[in-house]
Amino acid sequence: MAFTPFPREDVTRLIADSNDELYLFSSDYPHVEGGRDPIGKFNKSLAGASRATLDRFRAENFLRLWPSSRVH
Repeated sequence: MAFTPFPREDVTRLIADSNDELYLFSSDYPHVEGGRDPIGKFNKSLAGASRATLDRFRAENFLRLWPSSRVH
C-alpha cells in the first residue's frame, strides 16, 4: 500500500505520524490538482528529511510496488 500526497500537504508531518515507506511522489500535471512546481513543493516540505527518506519518496517506494519498472 502507498499514498501519493498532494504537493500542498506536509509530507514530513505525514511521515512523522506514520512511516516513510507509505508515501511516494506523484503529480497530476498538467491538471490543476498537481499544482505549480510540485517537485519544488515536495522538496521544500522534505527539506530536513534524511537521504534514505528522500530516496524512498522519490523512487524506491514506487519501485517496491512495481519492481519490473526498475532499470538495470
